[in-house]
Amino acid sequence: MLYPKSRLVATFLVLGFIGGLWSCRRDANTATAKPQVDYQEDEVLNWFIQNQRSNGLVPSCQTCPVSLYDQALSALVFMLYEEEERAEAIFDFFNNRIDREFRQDSGGFHQFRHWNGNPVYKHQWLGDNAWLLIALNNYRAQTGSTKYDSLRMEIEVWIRKLQRSNGALIAGYDGLALNNLWVSEGIIDAYNAVPGYDSFHRGILDFLAQERWSEEQQSITTGWAPYPSALDLHPWAYGIFEDFPEATLVEADKYLNEPFAFASGQWLKGYSFDEDRDNVWFEGTGQMAVAFYQAGYFDQWELYLHEMQKGLIAGAKDQTLGLPYASNGNSTRFGNEALSEKEYRLAFASSNAWYLFAVKGFDPFASGRGKGSLEGDRFW
Repeated sequence: MLYPKSRLVATFLVLGFIGGLWSCRRDANTATAKPQVDYQEDEVLNWFIQNQRSNGLVPSCQTCPVSLYDQALSALVFMLYEEEERAEAIFDFFNNRIDREFRQDSGGFHQFRHWNGNPVYKHQWLGDNAWLLIALNNYRAQTGSTKYDSLRMEIEVWIRKLQRSNGALIAGYDGLALNNLWVSEGIIDAYNAVPGYDSFHRGILDFLAQERWSEEQQSITTGWAPYPSALDLHPWAYGIFEDFPEATLVEADKYLNEPFAFASGQWLKGYSFDEDRDNVWFEGTGQMAVAFYQAGYFDQWELYLHEMQKGLIAGAKDQTLGLPYASNGNSTRFGNEALSEKEYRLAFASSNAWYLFAVKGFDPFASGRGKGSLEGDRFW
């Protein structure tokens, strides 16, 4: 059970915004049971079940390759719905590839692979590997099983080696070649994924404080001048860092958009990838719904679940429903990269997963919080 925090609303004053949609937050001393609403979660769960292949992997969409990030999300979905054997099938796939894949080249699992399990190309991305570790940490916390402890340790050690002297982590490798980008999203993923609290975590906080924190917006930035803001940095930072300012959720209003969803044929409201505000990103809208649930803003949680519901479409297999990656064409992902037709016409694993997380009020970051960082290390 999650309860609203009892902090004062002073963080809202930073943005000069009090009341409106945000005024209905429940009093911290009032019992706050999850509202009872009826969503089509069985059909969305069935999308994962029907699309899981015999090797355990779940393609990102019916014509997409397999994404490492989406395997982590799919495993979390299966655990959430007590389908642990299906989650273990995903973990077993990677556990069996520690020697022949993970320890090869510069370490790490590849970001994308074919349905048969072979990597599409060599690209070992920090954020995706961190998410696999987050999923494994949830499995350990939920089951108490030590079955994948060696896999967890392999990923943790690899992630720690990506840290540089300023506390930042590079984005990973392309085979043997360093990918020297400092990606805020992947860095905060790693903060949550790596257990405990030590110099590794302290270094990340120092880097974020120096390079990626906007005091005015009470939010973490991308560090990329053309697009300094990214939606997922708001709900993820709120979920990852204890007592993070709720003002960052208010600041996310700058991504709100009300487009026409091409696949479902409905107008809906939700959050875009960035300040272009040219579509609704269903995965990100689900992330915001999870954050609202965590914060105790159940009216906002329910509002955006209803909006996501408008985007549901039939899957390729019987008795399945899902959400596209984004709502409409003639729009872009983060930055200026155009969306492909399948991304707004077909159901996607990431959108479906965050929809189900939101329905259940499930917080995938919970197992990685409670690090006990010293007050002096915090930048927020």
